Amino acid sequence: MHLLDSIVDATISKDVLHSATPGELLDYIRNIYYVLLTRGVMGTYVYACDEGLREYLGHYLGR
Repeated sequence: MHLLDSIVDATISKDVLHSATPGELLDYIRNIYYVLLTRGVMGTYVYACDEGLREYLGHYLGR
């Protein structure tokens, strides 16, 4: 199972899953992360266990 599949299975109803395009699902997932990462009162910490993912995120988060 791919990461996208596991996120979709955990957060989106089956009706939406069958009617949405892959692009719509990606937009939906990006929106979920945007909301989670921008709603922190004192800030939000993101920790990635995987070294490659940590470097990738650091590029976009300015670290």
